[in-house]
Amino acid sequence: IQKLKSAFSDWILIAPHIPKIARYGLGAKIEQSFISTLEMIHQAIFTSIDKKSILIDGAITRLDTLSFFLQIAWENKLIPEIKYIALAEKLHEVGRNLGGWKKFIETRNSQIKTPK
Repeated sequence: IQKLKSAFSDWILIAPHIPKIARYGLGAKIEQSFISTLEMIHQAIFTSIDKKSILIDGAITRLDTLSFFLQIAWENKLIPEIKYIALAEKLHEVGRNLGGWKKFIETRNSQIKTPK
């Protein structure tokens, strides 16, 4: 969650520089995707083990959506390439972490369901 919070902090500094016409459409969509992803990860941290996988799946999907909208913003020259690359790298790392967490949870759940 710390890496995603860091990426969101970076986004907060970028967002005011997006042209007004895109700031309240695409920019707001990106911000909402950040917030939704943070919320799902936070919920997954504090939920029961059997529900974690569902929330992690949702966070992965939301993170993919966030990355997609960031790419659109970059392709339309709404954010500078260097800032896009920095954000994309952070989000990629968050995605790897979420995938690892999901694999761990699924492995643990399968071990609980099929005792030796």
